[in-house]
Amino acid sequence: MAPGGRLLLALTLTVESGRITSYEVVAAPARLRELRLAVLPD
Repeated sequence: MAPGGRLLLALTLTVESGRITSYEVVAAPARLRELRLAVLPD
């Protein structure tokens, strides 16, 4: 989520055999700065 262009939280996903097996909500500013982010195409 990035309302107004400011990143507030992100989801990290673990995918195994084509299925999401776990996820984590990241909201701590220090952790958000460490993430490598990408925008996926439509």
